Amino acid sequence: MRLTSLTTLLMLAIVACSLSVEVSAIGDKVSCTYLSPAMYSFDYSSVDRNAGNPWTAKDSSGNEYSWHICSEDQGLKGCTSSAVCQQPASGDAKSCGKLDTQHYSVVGNDDGSAASVLYNGGTQCQDGTARQTTLTLRCADGPARVVGSVMEDPANKCFLLVTMSGEAFCSRDSQPPPLPASGCYLSTPAGYSYNLTAVNTNGTLPWSTSDGLGNQYLWQLCTPLPWPQSCHASAVCQLSSGGGDYSCGLLSSASWAPLNGVDNGLGLSGTYNGGAACVRDQVRRSSQIQLVCASNTNVEVSVAENSTQPCAYLITMTEAHFAATNSWLGLANYL
Repeated sequence: MRLTSLTTLLMLAIVACSLSVEVSAIGDKVSCTYLSPAMYSFDYSSVDRNAGNPWTAKDSSGNEYSWHICSEDQGLKGCTSSAVCQQPASGDAKSCGKLDTQHYSVVGNDDGSAASVLYNGGTQCQDGTARQTTLTLRCADGPARVVGSVMEDPANKCFLLVTMSGEAFCSRDSQPPPLPASGCYLSTPAGYSYNLTAVNTNGTLPWSTSDGLGNQYLWQLCTPLPWPQSCHASAVCQLSSGGGDYSCGLLSSASWAPLNGVDNGLGLSGTYNGGAACVRDQVRRSSQIQLVCASNTNVEVSVAENSTQPCAYLITMTEAHFAATNSWLGLANYL
């Protein structure tokens, strides 16, 4: 009877783990707050403005735009449920991004100086592309303000770009709070605890996978790799298809944060810096390892080089047990 009960509980945890990730994402879509991967926190509630007083600006053609950062822009027909609305010089109003598509991102270095929020799914352009708007929110002295006019993205005139600046757009943190860690045990600001011991692979058999170019990658999460010698003290190592072994991040540089900045007990992201020099760009190799709570019961891994940052590698590990041990999902997994 106990075995049956535990099996049922584990199955429910696996299913819920998958569903919880989706529900959490939906819950964050209309948020005035954002926590970056480096743990900088932003609160835009003070500059969201009320329904009758949206932010406004014009483009070079005289079209007027109105928007809110984290609430619906009301009042114009054609802009129902929208965060951003266009009132053309002539014709009907058009949605330039639905509120429920809100997606925050870091701008530039993750240092608390800027973030962006994207709204898509707006009224279609003549070519069938749905209008969308990216608000870039930059930390600066003085009151919140719109910088310049509304611009069209050079890649697509249906994608709008708006820049705002002011003290209200600065992170509330002068520096990101560290994620407390002791070996393979970590805890988050929200109080979730993770035990990475079971997936650390101590000994002579680290985690490994290959990319599409024939390079092999070895890694451990919280103890240094036992081999090869050129990757001594490293958490991640690349065995190049062209010959040579290269450190892709030192264990001592490990920095952990909640996955995608969402502190809900359903995943972590670890960054390792200070690896071997990269010949192409004269930078040090680095790696990010994402531990993703998913519905599969066997660990699945993948590796890819960052498309915008050469010599930076992304390793993704997904499995049902990548939930905090003190979340109810984690408790079910460890019973």
